[in-house]
Amino acid sequence: MKVYNVFTNLKGHFGNPVGIIVDEAKKFQPQQRQRISANSGFSETVFIDDIKDCKIEIYNPQGKIDFSGHAILGCAYFFHMLDRRQKHIIIIGDMKVCSKQEDNLTLIETDPKFMPKWNMMEFKTPIEIDERSCQSINAFQHTYAWSWINRDSGLIRARTFAPDWGIPEDKANGSGSVLLCSKLRQNLQIQHGKGSVIFTKYTTPNTVELGGFVKKISD
Repeated sequence: MKVYNVFTNLKGHFGNPVGIIVDEAKKFQPQQRQRISANSGFSETVFIDDIKDCKIEIYNPQGKIDFSGHAILGCAYFFHMLDRRQKHIIIIGDMKVCSKQEDNLTLIETDPKFMPKWNMMEFKTPIEIDERSCQSINAFQHTYAWSWINRDSGLIRARTFAPDWGIPEDKANGSGSVLLCSKLRQNLQIQHGKGSVIFTKYTTPNTVELGGFVKKISD
């Protein structure tokens, strides 16, 4: 299993790890893939079914899912490092996601309507976000808690809790950040979790760019 840290800060610290397994021979059946994901300790694990065509499947601890921002970004970086191309089209089921490399950032373009349905909870200050315990949010289930740090510059403080999806607290949530960007219709820089950094760019009501720094952790 290869491991990449996605949404790190400029120094390569923090971020959300994703496990990537190349399985073009389909050695692992769906139940095995789910079991591997559940035992990995990561919020998501990716299985690459075809390197040439960039076909993947994504699993979280509970089963196969249609989208995970940090998992797809990790794959985009993986494909880039293999062939050094600046752009790829990643295929997840019937969905095609365009990725690119730009100024050391890995970015994907996606439609907010394909995102999981996070419960978006706004707080008045970043301090309220920092002081929240997992237990105080758990009752709301799969919740993206956020607050403005600076509205004019699009700077956001956020944390994510999804115990009902097998993720007590997510280290960096790409799909929720896409939904927030679409809701606010503004480019954002999001300080997520303990120090992860997420970038979003609002393009149209149907298009948001999601980006971050990616660092390889292990083979």
